[in-house]
Amino acid sequence: MPIAEALSLLPPLRSRRLAILADGGGHATIAADALSERGLALATLSEETRRRLTAILPASASVINPVA
Repeated sequence: MPIAEALSLLPPLRSRRLAILADGGGHATIAADALSERGLALATLSEETRRRLTAILPASASVINPVA
């Protein structure tokens, strides 16, 4: 439950658009589906954000949302 507790301490969402960062495509897809079922949407990442992710993630990583 540490994750649930940490999430409960965050301020309320300012938008219904979120980004997902996962360690694999399967986890990211499950998270995206669960969020969508709850009325949330995946945000479109800016070119700058994708560039910065590319600089720090392995070459095989996807830098579109969900990031995996």
